[in-house]
Amino acid sequence: MATWTREQIVEAAKEAARKATAPFRHDPAACDLIVCWEHNWPECPLEVIELRSVVDRLKRTAPRLAASGQEDVPAGTQS
Repeated sequence: MATWTREQIVEAAKEAARKATAPFRHDPAACDLIVCWEHNWPECPLEVIELRSVVDRLKRTAPRLAASGQEDVPAGTQS
């Protein structure tokens, strides 16, 4: 899985929010992956980052990390 910068994630989330109700209009062959709130395209030919799952995982992980003093931030995403 690719490592994204914080800025790339924020921009992808903004675009996903703007187009949440629009049909997928990009050529899948010209895309690296799809970022969406809910992955509801089972036959999608691309890697999909479902933000709902990411947020749920962060909610479960954050309290443990805070207690341990560790950070769970992939390399290259800290600003």
